Amino acid sequence: MPTDLRKEKTLDNRPRLKATCIKLHEMALDLGAEARLPTMAELREEFAVSTYTLNDAIRELERRQVLRSVNGVGIFVTARQRPLTGNIGIIGGEGFHRPQMAFHHRLMHGLEKVVIRNKQHLMFLGDEKNWDVRACEKVDGILVVGVDNAEQMVHHIPSGTPTVTIFTGTENTSSVTVDDYQGGKLAVEYLLQNNHQRIACLMEKLPALSKLRLAGYKSALIENGIKLKSEWVRLTSSVDITKSDQPYITWGRQQMQKWLRGGWQKTGCTAIFVQNEMAAIGVIQLLQEEGINVPQQVSVIGFDGTELCNVVSPSLCAVQVPLTEIGAKAVEILNQQINDASSEIQSIVLPLDMRKGGSVATAP
Repeated sequence: MPTDLRKEKTLDNRPRLKATCIKLHEMALDLGAEARLPTMAELREEFAVSTYTLNDAIRELERRQVLRSVNGVGIFVTARQRPLTGNIGIIGGEGFHRPQMAFHHRLMHGLEKVVIRNKQHLMFLGDEKNWDVRACEKVDGILVVGVDNAEQMVHHIPSGTPTVTIFTGTENTSSVTVDDYQGGKLAVEYLLQNNHQRIACLMEKLPALSKLRLAGYKSALIENGIKLKSEWVRLTSSVDITKSDQPYITWGRQQMQKWLRGGWQKTGCTAIFVQNEMAAIGVIQLLQEEGINVPQQVSVIGFDGTELCNVVSPSLCAVQVPLTEIGAKAVEILNQQINDASSEIQSIVLPLDMRKGGSVATAP
């Protein structure tokens, strides 16, 4: 943390906030480690500022590990920073540690590459429904991976703990994500380039990423003058990834089978955009079992673009997520925060690409 906030340029656009931060910092130095600050009312009166400005100043100094708030007790001066442990903690989404979520393996490769280079260690602290806040004391920083309600979760992480979210952005925490909305558009635009005009879409209603991919799908059709028909889109409840070894393959098979039995032929669709690569593999399997040729009769495109695209025949075409790069970038940003508590919040959005495959052909 810089000892002279007067030189901090990031606060120059809010001079009242900067002045309040300087006064709070000076008060903290005078009081000493673990001392409790006056009440909010007393601070507002002493500094002659609004509650809004005072709260922002306190949050700024919490981010810099100068102050820490204890609910129902008060605001305290943070003790001298404890020695680094060399450990990076991970709190994952519900499916993070399950083998069927193939894209996590690529992500881990990127995480481990940087962690090993820095002679650090990864510690899995649990998933979003089962983690212990006390474990945060054992790590220097935390990566929150694939948690749909990451905004809510980061509020439970101890104040001042360096934190980076992956796949889901939050307002006051650094994040590394991709543009899922743009990914949905990219998939549809690739199919349009192959002369497909009637494009179906299979998605869950949740999580947030599927909503964004669906929105991108719809936008691409509209921007290309294609009127979307409701029967082209099939939305389902969320997949329970804890109930089988290959939940999305099973889901893709089941949903495609229901669609074939319940009106697929009437859609006239020559292509289908599926939420992720595993579900898309299930769709391909089911179509082939029903005697429907992929891609001559129906082209299939997925999302994620890992090595799994090559385990199905024809090989799966998919929007490719740069998973290794995401992992590496997240650890780099986290280490910047660990080494410099005053480092700025970063929201990194990495570009997507197409992984071409045999599952897409020119429309008949």
